[in-house]
Amino acid sequence: MLAVSSLRIEQGVPPGARDLIWQSFFVEAGRGTTFERHLPWYRDADVRSVVVLDDGVVAATAVIRPAPQAEVAMIGYVCVDWSRRGQGVGRVLMDTLNDVVDEQGFRAALLWTAKPEVYTGRGYVVIGRDRFVRVRSPASQADDPDGIHVTDWPDAGTADGLPAFATGASRCSTDRATAVCAQGPRGVTLLDWQGEAVDVAAVLSTAGYTDWSVNLAADDPFVDTLSSHGYTTVESLGAFTMVRRQDVTFIPHDVPQVARI
Repeated sequence: MLAVSSLRIEQGVPPGARDLIWQSFFVEAGRGTTFERHLPWYRDADVRSVVVLDDGVVAATAVIRPAPQAEVAMIGYVCVDWSRRGQGVGRVLMDTLNDVVDEQGFRAALLWTAKPEVYTGRGYVVIGRDRFVRVRSPASQADDPDGIHVTDWPDAGTADGLPAFATGASRCSTDRATAVCAQGPRGVTLLDWQGEAVDVAAVLSTAGYTDWSVNLAADDPFVDTLSSHGYTTVESLGAFTMVRRQDVTFIPHDVPQVARI
């Protein structure tokens, strides 16, 4: 039986919501460093949380953060306490979240998921699916190791945090390209880059990353030229991009992996 004592819309992510997010997305998945490293933006003035309370305890929560594109919201960290799943709490959460998005004046809301069926009944439709590409680098493509500069990432000037799957990340640069690489149990993932694909791949090889992966939008040509330079690539399907919008003619931009929530 569904029993929700109250709903709250909070600026930032309040303590009870942080605890549930940490438990649902990190502890239950056996991963995570600290909440602040993964969500350093959680106190930002333009971040909102929808919190469902049952007798004063957080039963469900979700986070709304503005996307890089104006008038577009990103939805993430949608979770229901394990003891309340299957009781309709998630429906109340999503309906309230949609109301908040509309009241905030966003023209569209984006989310990323491996389970689109969870959201199709709440007004979201699939508009794309990532390509997950594994890359093996030939050692011959590495640059001069003395010419590479490696620093920890994120730094004080970075608004984005570590992806949930990562335990650390670094920014590797040469005079031709820069690569932001996350390290974790599943290996090395390229999060962000500047430069031509072959030059970026050479930066990873020089940093010692001969096997790595990257998530790309369906039409992103980033890895298409690598095979002609001796790289081996293997593709599989990744997360679905879903959108809810009032105006079907409005087309939201793709959000880079590093900026998603």
